[in-house]
Amino acid sequence: MWGSMKLTIDNFDNRGPVDYTGWIDAETPPRIRRRLNQSSELSFALVAAQPQFVVPVEGGRVVLARSDSSSLFTGYISAAAQYEYLGWGQCGPAYRYSLVAIGDELPLDRKVLPARAPFVARTDGDILRQLA
Repeated sequence: MWGSMKLTIDNFDNRGPVDYTGWIDAETPPRIRRRLNQSSELSFALVAAQPQFVVPVEGGRVVLARSDSSSLFTGYISAAAQYEYLGWGQCGPAYRYSLVAIGDELPLDRKVLPARAPFVARTDGDILRQLA
C-alpha cells in the first residue's frame, strides 16, 4: 500500500536513517498539515509487533518521500511517542505508536535577526559606515 511513499527516521543512534515504511498504520495514513505562518506538521502512526522494532525518539529526523526520492516532508519528532496496546500478536505484544513531527521551518523561525537601523533616505556611504 505504501509503495509510492517511503518513511525514514534517524534516531541518531549511529544506525543512520531507518526505513519505517513497513510499520505505517494502514488505518491512519501519514497526514501533512501546512498552515499559514506556522511550521508544517506530519502526524503518523506506526504499528509494531516485531521485537526488532525501535521506537522513534524525540528529536529524531523524519523524512517522508515519494518513491522517486522527492521529499514530501522533512522535520524532527516533536515529542515522545504516544503508545496504545493493541493485543498479542504472533511475535509478542503489539503496540500502535502515534507520533508528530514538526517541519524544518521551526529552527529557522526561532533564529532572530539582529536589530539594525532602517536604511531609508540615507546615502550609500553613510549606510556602509554604519555597517562597518
